[in-house]
Amino acid sequence: MWQPDRTCDVKYLGEQQFVVVASENTQLREGDTFECSLIIEGEPLYLDNLKQGELPAIAYVCGKKTGVFFEYKNSKKQVSFLHISILSEPM
Repeated sequence: MWQPDRTCDVKYLGEQQFVVVASENTQLREGDTFECSLIIEGEPLYLDNLKQGELPAIAYVCGKKTGVFFEYKNSKKQVSFLHISILSEPM
C-alpha cells in the first residue's frame, strides 16, 4: 500500500504500457514496467502486469485510500511523461 508523499515519474510507451523513470518512497523502481488503461485523478491507480526485474508479473494498486494525483511533465498534455503522487490527506 502506498503511504502519503510518495511519488513516481513514468513514461508512456504506447499501447497502455508505461515504464518507471524515477520514484521516491515507493516499491516501484526505475525500469519497472506495467500496463494501465485508465488514470483518474483522486482514484486508486491499478497497475496490471507489473514487471520488476526477474520477478513474476503482478497486479498492483497505488493510492488505495487517498487516490493518486498526477501532472503532465510536458507542455502539450500528451501522455508521454507523468508525475504521480499520493498525498497525505484525501482531497
